[in-house]
Amino acid sequence: MAFHLGVCQIPVYQKRAPLLAQLAKALKHLPENENGGTRGLLALPEIFYGGFDYANSEELAAETPSLLADLHAFSRENRVALAGSLWDKGNGGLYNAMYVLDPKAEAPVCVHRKQHLFPQTKEEDHFIPGPIPPTVYEIEGIRFGFAICFEIRFPELFRHQNERGVDCFVVSSQWPLKRLMHISPLLRSRAIENQCFVLSCNGCGWTPLGELAGHSCLISPWGELLFGCHDEEDLRAAPYDSALLERARRLFNTRRSPFYPVENSSIVS
Repeated sequence: MAFHLGVCQIPVYQKRAPLLAQLAKALKHLPENENGGTRGLLALPEIFYGGFDYANSEELAAETPSLLADLHAFSRENRVALAGSLWDKGNGGLYNAMYVLDPKAEAPVCVHRKQHLFPQTKEEDHFIPGPIPPTVYEIEGIRFGFAICFEIRFPELFRHQNERGVDCFVVSSQWPLKRLMHISPLLRSRAIENQCFVLSCNGCGWTPLGELAGHSCLISPWGELLFGCHDEEDLRAAPYDSALLERARRLFNTRRSPFYPVENSSIVS
């Protein structure tokens, strides 16, 4: 069966048991890989565990390593990759960090630390911006790029990664309902201009920072909506279609510009 791209559109969880139970439900949307390979990638929202609980940020960051160990065990047991952001303690302070749990990897991989912090919720008072662009990560021959929420407003972040040959961008968000009108055109623009799939997983439900919009989705390199959620808790997935990617790129190439060369960067596989 084909590699699948999916989302776990969930509210912020405060306990591991319901989180792992919801991930287990999502497996029914990912057929077994007949070759024994990774079944697919499930995207999770931004800071999906604990949320933007600034008062308890140190405790949440301290819990991240053991949570990642549990998620990686789930990933390996079920041959499914996971990607989402969590509180992360690093040199000098706390980061909003995107991790990939790859069933074929020895350990969780931090692929991105959010660089563009959202000023309206004073993220800069609680997080350190990431020092380097995201790492392109390869799973089953598919190259993934990454962004976190507010960063979809910065096309250069996507363009920089696309120079490394990205096939699909994974976006984790806690995007508010009051700006729902913005997220769809921004995601479509990032897909069309980079000629890539965009897999967006947003949170849902109420948070101390406001109501979340949901509307997680998968967008094709041609800007088509391949699946979309509404505003409630939901699980969706669709097969990754390499032929669709090739068709979208056959007519013209908008992925690279000779006027703005980018230095080589590592790709993890």
